[in-house]
Amino acid sequence: MPPALASAGFEGNRLVEIIRTAAPAIIVMGGAIQSTEVLKNRRNYSRADVTVKVTGHQR
Repeated sequence: MPPALASAGFEGNRLVEIIRTAAPAIIVMGGAIQSTEVLKNRRNYSRADVTVKVTGHQR
């Protein structure tokens, strides 16, 4: 087994931990906002490519 490597010194550094947590959250929120706008703009039901008939039965 290789010897244990020394820590990079990030533990206890609150600023680095906040950045490492906030950066991915901001990226995910940005993608969610963009995809929501794309879905809003696609809401054109005047010309359907496929028609689905759904029949339900209740017992």
